[in-house]
Amino acid sequence: MNYREIAICDVCGKEIKMPTGRFEWGYAPGEAHVCHHTCSYACTNPALMTKDIELDSNIIPPAYVYDLIFATADEGEITIERAREIAANLFGEGVTK
Repeated sequence: MNYREIAICDVCGKEIKMPTGRFEWGYAPGEAHVCHHTCSYACTNPALMTKDIELDSNIIPPAYVYDLIFATADEGEITIERAREIAANLFGEGVTK
């Protein structure tokens, strides 16, 4: 499993050249997003409690990120629809559960 070449930042709406950026969740009920490091809620508002994963980490494979996105839905942190949107943004259409 691989990332798309380009994803869209859910915070600023601009392109993210993959695999840079972050997947963040847990900052508000039902909310999650993909963003640039510079748009990251964890970086721009350190007092905000977020869960995040750096997509450009060499130790975290894309398949783990994919599973994590759907695990957040399974745990009720985001809806399955939102998980599918995020997965499509990162991995492409037709790659979602």
